[in-house]
Amino acid sequence: MKKITLMLLVMLAFCWQSNSQSIIIGTGTDDSGNTGSDPIDGYFNSFRYQVVYTAAELSASLTPFDEITALGWSISEDYAGGALLGYTIKMGHTSATNSAAHDASTTTIVRNAADYDPTATAAGTFDMITFDTNFVWNGVDNVLVEVCSDGQNPFSSPYGQVRGTSGADGSRRYRVDANTACGVDTNNVNTHRPNIQFNYIDGTPPACLTPANVASNGNPTPTTLGMTWTLEPNASDYQVEIGAPGFLPGTGAAIAAANAGNAPGVAFGTLTPETTYDMYVRSDCTTDGFSEWVGPITDTTLASCLPITNGSVNNVTDTAGGFTWTDEPNGSLGYEIELGASGFTPGNGEAIQSGSANQGDQGVGFTGLTPSTDYEIYIRTNCDTDGFSVWEGPFSFTTLSGPGDACNLPIAATVETDCSTATPTSLDFDAGGTETLPSCDLFGNNGYWIEVTAPANGSMNVYLGGTATSVGLAVYDSCGGNEVFCDNNSLGAVTEISGLTGSATYSLYFWQDTAGGVAEICFEEINCASPTALAATDIMTTSAVLSWTGGSETLWDIELVDITASGTATGTATASGVSNPYTQMSLVENNDYEFYVRADCGGTTSDWAGPFAFSTPCSAFVPDYLESFDVSVAPDCWLEAGSGDPTTGPSDFGSGFWNHDEFANIGSTNNSAQINLYTDNREDWLISPMFDLSGGSYELVYTVALTDFGNSNPPELNGMGSDDEVQVLISDDGGASWTNLITYNQSSFPSETGDVETFDLSAYTGNVQFAIWATDGSVDDSEDYDFFVDEFIVRTPLACTSAVVDSSTVVDDCGNGQFFVDVDITTVGDATQINDGSNTYAISGTGVIQVGPYTSGATVALAIEHSDVSCDFNLADITFNCPPVNDEIANAIAITVDEGFCDGTNTNGTNVAATDSGEGAGSCFNAAADDDVWFTFTVPAGTATVDVSTDFTGGTLLDSEIALYSGTSGSLVELACSQDEGTTVLSNGFSWNSLITDLAVTVGETYYVQVAGYNANTGTFCLDVSTNQVLGIDDVKDEAAFSYYPNPVKNTLTLSAQNTIESVTMYNMLGQEVLKATPNNLDSELDMSNLESGAYFVRVTIANITSTVRVIKQ
Repeated sequence: MKKITLMLLVMLAFCWQSNSQSIIIGTGTDDSGNTGSDPIDGYFNSFRYQVVYTAAELSASLTPFDEITALGWSISEDYAGGALLGYTIKMGHTSATNSAAHDASTTTIVRNAADYDPTATAAGTFDMITFDTNFVWNGVDNVLVEVCSDGQNPFSSPYGQVRGTSGADGSRRYRVDANTACGVDTNNVNTHRPNIQFNYIDGTPPACLTPANVASNGNPTPTTLGMTWTLEPNASDYQVEIGAPGFLPGTGAAIAAANAGNAPGVAFGTLTPETTYDMYVRSDCTTDGFSEWVGPITDTTLASCLPITNGSVNNVTDTAGGFTWTDEPNGSLGYEIELGASGFTPGNGEAIQSGSANQGDQGVGFTGLTPSTDYEIYIRTNCDTDGFSVWEGPFSFTTLSGPGDACNLPIAATVETDCSTATPTSLDFDAGGTETLPSCDLFGNNGYWIEVTAPANGSMNVYLGGTATSVGLAVYDSCGGNEVFCDNNSLGAVTEISGLTGSATYSLYFWQDTAGGVAEICFEEINCASPTALAATDIMTTSAVLSWTGGSETLWDIELVDITASGTATGTATASGVSNPYTQMSLVENNDYEFYVRADCGGTTSDWAGPFAFSTPCSAFVPDYLESFDVSVAPDCWLEAGSGDPTTGPSDFGSGFWNHDEFANIGSTNNSAQINLYTDNREDWLISPMFDLSGGSYELVYTVALTDFGNSNPPELNGMGSDDEVQVLISDDGGASWTNLITYNQSSFPSETGDVETFDLSAYTGNVQFAIWATDGSVDDSEDYDFFVDEFIVRTPLACTSAVVDSSTVVDDCGNGQFFVDVDITTVGDATQINDGSNTYAISGTGVIQVGPYTSGATVALAIEHSDVSCDFNLADITFNCPPVNDEIANAIAITVDEGFCDGTNTNGTNVAATDSGEGAGSCFNAAADDDVWFTFTVPAGTATVDVSTDFTGGTLLDSEIALYSGTSGSLVELACSQDEGTTVLSNGFSWNSLITDLAVTVGETYYVQVAGYNANTGTFCLDVSTNQVLGIDDVKDEAAFSYYPNPVKNTLTLSAQNTIESVTMYNMLGQEVLKATPNNLDSELDMSNLESGAYFVRVTIANITSTVRVIKQ
């Protein structure tokens, strides 16, 4: 009986019951899963299963040569299909420690193929299976347990589960339907290893034990191999055999066999070089017979011709390198050596240089190499009749950088006084060069570094000659320093470089993108250098101060070019002998200029420097002034700026997010300045010209409106975002600071119909400028709206008193297809009436005056008229559309399936003026469904699937989105969604309409279709629902006999019939039965919660009539 300490049992977490000669490995409580793989797997018709238990686990109780007589599984769930057919168990020794890969170790059958009916057990107990043949454990190796059943086992749930431990590489499987599995390698790993109980009996060690510690002797030669072992005390001799890999000892298949006597090792001779052999040994115990064979011990003879040793590269320069080695004694004919580019294959004709060396040379040199290049060396021994050794290598090295290949290894050059008599520096781009990436050319460069000392005046010419073309030049103030000049592959015959520090050393990099030719470079001091750092300041309407940086000269020439007048530089001075700085007079306001400058060195002049561009501002306007924004959003003398706030002032001039658009999104003529605010962290300016208010007292008047994005409706949600702002600002110090006139925000914003704002400017008596600053703020709110400014007026106040209109508000009467407008008069002044072009409405005092009614969709132009016509003004045009009747799902328009109304001309729907129904957006919609409308249809008898489409011409909605739902308002279930699946080309040249095809539906069920426009697209359209597939005769009969819902189904499918439902069977798409019930009732509920998503067929028998329907499991 085995003995073991309790402490060891606890440490190894094994259970062992000494009175039953058994060992339990594993106490895990994790189930393998109903459909998971395990050793009682009924989920497929057949299976093969492998699991490994280690020698450490077995040795907690077993000793070598113990015999395992049975095994058992802890079964947590029985298999409903009954017995597993042809259940076979194999066991074998293995070196594997887990089931990460298929285990091909030798196994023996311990339980012959026979049916096995697993029985569920309590945790900690096992359903034992007795072996037909005991398995003898060798006491050293891990044990592989393999189970297989070729079935065919019925597909019947539950499929069986065992208890165990979850973890990586726990076990392996191969499973298949309608075929056998026992002869197929496992191909999937399981993250579960079963608990197992082994029953065993004490084994009897053999009388003749195998030799221990058998191994190769580790001294192979070209013709000999050997092995060693530890002597077995009972053995008097040892039999040894050697043969080809895989041979079986003792069968006569050996190449050589011998008796080793009582020696602890043997050597085999006369073997073939470079050949692999298997060796075996067994003990000969005379009267006690022989032990088992031990092996194979696999080893390989050496080559008869060996490579050199101690190969080493040395003496590497930019163009040379050396190589040394230790001789191979058998290399009577010396060595073959090859040098090639990195990655070359020796002996394949790819070498750059090749040669030979004699025995005893032990070294060779290579010359004529390319600087900064990677090379490899290979060498092999020539052993005469024994042939060649393998190539030894690669021995890799890189040649050093050549002159000019690196910034710290430059070619030294001198700045000459006259390049016409000097010797240039030659740069051969065909022969070398290295890569550097200057700022003006970030790829593919190949070039050289030259170092020069700048002349005292800091200016020099670079002369380029030779055959090289497309040469670039970068100049750095030191090696690894700052770049001060860069020319991208367009260096001319003479290039001037000025502004250098006199007598300072500079690093110059000359390069080509595609190497070719020789560049001849010479540097020559310039005695009259071009000016640098051109600038224009104090720019006024008719003058500007021009300046530059020069040398020791005191006079310069200027050429001024009028860009607005399409002028170009001529090289002729427009002003000569000027000083620095120079005030340029006689300029034209609101004009673009460029200027050039050259030095006058007394008898010679420099090259022209420039151009430098500048623009003159507009002169201040003297009121009266009107800007209607009819031409552009930033007309003459107006500016846009893309950043800055009222404290810092504007910056990033010349671009922004202001748009030229129709005021309040009414009409089709762009006649206002508009900005769309919808996101965050944007600041945008629209800046007016200067106004001279010194001549009197003036006022600012403009019209402003705020609408929903892309339409003329009131803005949604809170109008403006939580921290959005639009401010109207004034500056009286040339834009150095800005003062707020009014702020529009979430608590105070203009109406969608437009408001007129008036500000008294009598406090300002000089030049002023206005700006409109708009920001999204730092919060990305949901509000999305358009802000408009129009009719921007600076004028002398009118002699009459103008009415003040606080707002114009649309009041809908959509039940009658019309609307009214409430005009809120806060100051009457000299106003007498409101005129809409057809009717007038008297103004008798402050308050709201209602005008109308007007037909939905009409555009109304309202004018406030006064006793003095000079005070008359127009309110913004007002357009209002009533939402469509089916704006909400409760008023969905019913569509008849297959009515065929949509013919490419007709329309039956519109989303113009539609609002958000609150039902959410379809999954494929681009944004929120803030312009959606609803339709509904009921599936007629005989229809199995339908097509739902807006893919027709004839409408004005050119980019639609549709979604189809079952259910009811508030609990809709999306079944399909389409955005751009249409194929019909519309008037915009695209096929952006929507098409849902072949959607399975249920006869008699009502569905909803949601139609919206992509982004803010609105218009008319035609929606069609048509039959795609029809039901067969039996299907129609089935639908009439019973109903089933919901479909699609998430958890429970309900059946309801007029007669008793006798049986219900459900099949997956493979035809496998997954559920079965015999309700014998008028109603039945099927639990589908554990089934995978997809389509299933439900076969229902009522009154001896069997029908089949298809359901979708979500």
